[in-house]
Amino acid sequence: MSKQINAAELAEIVSKLLANPTSSRELVSGTTFACFMTEIAKVVCDYCGGEVRNQADDFTEEYLVELAEIVSKLLTNPMVDGELVSSTSLASFMTQIAKVVCNFCGGEVKNQADNFAGEYLVGVHGNDSLPEGGGIWADYDEDGEL
Repeated sequence: MSKQINAAELAEIVSKLLANPTSSRELVSGTTFACFMTEIAKVVCDYCGGEVRNQADDFTEEYLVELAEIVSKLLTNPMVDGELVSSTSLASFMTQIAKVVCNFCGGEVKNQADNFAGEYLVGVHGNDSLPEGGGIWADYDEDGEL
């Protein structure tokens, strides 16, 4: 089964994980969290320019807030800065962000995000890596589809 996640929900999940990594038991260790944050930053750089040179071991709260704001802005208002001007770019960015979350918190993305009835959605599928109860995705899976 899969659960369709919209851009605003994905932005909220990423913001929650960056602000409070213990909200997902998979990000409890500092090393794992640094890897997660680095992978999110790499996706942003891939689509907006820039480069991540090192793993973010010495992250600050301000950096985490800024990264969460950037991801949220790109997902919920992608045209504002001209970074993700094409629908293909937005779908691909959304898919890559969801894949990073799945890689660290469980679940799987099998297909690229797509525009359904005017809203981009990405399907998150349950798999063996998904914690019992749905993990970070549980709040967005009221029907228990995962």
